[in-house]
Amino acid sequence: MSIVSGLVQPADPKPPAISLARYLLCIAPDSAEWSWQSGDAMDQSPGHWFALRKASHTTYMLAGESGRFSLTPPEGIDPATLPVVDESGPSPTGLRDFLDTLAQTIADAEPGSADRIKAIARAARNGDSLGILRSELNAIVAGFAMHPPNVPDVAFASELEVQTRQRFINLEIPGTLASAIYLLTRIARLAAPANMIHQAFGLGGSLDIFDGPQVFLRDVLAKIFKIEGGETKIAEAAAALQDDAESFADLAENAPDFGQFYGGIFESLPLAYAAQQGFEYLANAGAGKPGNYKMLANVCEERVAPAFATMEIDFRNSMDWRAIAAHRAAIAAARQSGGDSAAEQLADQYTHLSLLYPPFTRDFLLEKTDTLPLKAEVKQLPAESRRIDDD
Repeated sequence: MSIVSGLVQPADPKPPAISLARYLLCIAPDSAEWSWQSGDAMDQSPGHWFALRKASHTTYMLAGESGRFSLTPPEGIDPATLPVVDESGPSPTGLRDFLDTLAQTIADAEPGSADRIKAIARAARNGDSLGILRSELNAIVAGFAMHPPNVPDVAFASELEVQTRQRFINLEIPGTLASAIYLLTRIARLAAPANMIHQAFGLGGSLDIFDGPQVFLRDVLAKIFKIEGGETKIAEAAAALQDDAESFADLAENAPDFGQFYGGIFESLPLAYAAQQGFEYLANAGAGKPGNYKMLANVCEERVAPAFATMEIDFRNSMDWRAIAAHRAAIAAARQSGGDSAAEQLADQYTHLSLLYPPFTRDFLLEKTDTLPLKAEVKQLPAESRRIDDD
């Protein structure tokens, strides 16, 4: 079992178990594990880009609560100059180990919940299993490619999209798989009555189902791109998914409680990531005006990276409210150095721009009250963490 710093046994294991499962599955468990482990290095350099070296490729992260994630090197920066976080070895499993302990505690206390909570823990542990993902991707190929030409893609796509959404919010599949399915099903729906996805699978060329949903999606998009009107449908689908992600973010911002707020952010993530992948494919393919597609991909990144950070913050707070106490202290420090306007701006950053917290926490963050509202009830922070002068 891996040992991970920053984990504490909570009084009630249910909220952190669900929050942790969401964090692990919102994109992919390996990404969450590496992000948690590399957080210390990035915390030392907010606002700076890092190269994340993986076994087969390198991605890039802008450190900070409003940071960005990119599959390609950031514009105007020489990748060779970036500090490197090495993620090329076996993925850590400390968060998944911790989820297993929480699940067992819940199962012991509530045997009726044992099967459900253990299934969630298994899904989180196996979310990056290429064997399991390969089976899922093969089923997608079969569903789109094997039906007769006179059977519309849209019938299969509509049902698949509904099933995928339900499986994702039920914590059964990772966001990487959900996002690949969302982009393909949305293309199929927008291309109707043409069977564009069915046609695409009938074309020659590579189709990698062995290296995960992102590589699979890239190969399928390359096939769709060859079809007349394919570029347009990829762009339209990405734009529609981006709109859906923004709608969930708007719903979250107006949520009446923590559960609906973080649930909305969670549901928005694979939608925004799907849109990002669509626009990035078009930019890298040199389609249309690549600069425009790259800009649209960056806009989606600006939603994905902070939302990913939000899910981590939800988990941290579910254990002991440490993150909101730290952000409250940061706002107090901003007031000391820059006055009330600086404090107000930082509170806006946390509650409106980065969507780390629902807006109803604003007065608490600004120390206008010492009670943290949760729905109709209030929850007091531990006395030692309520005031910054207690630190």
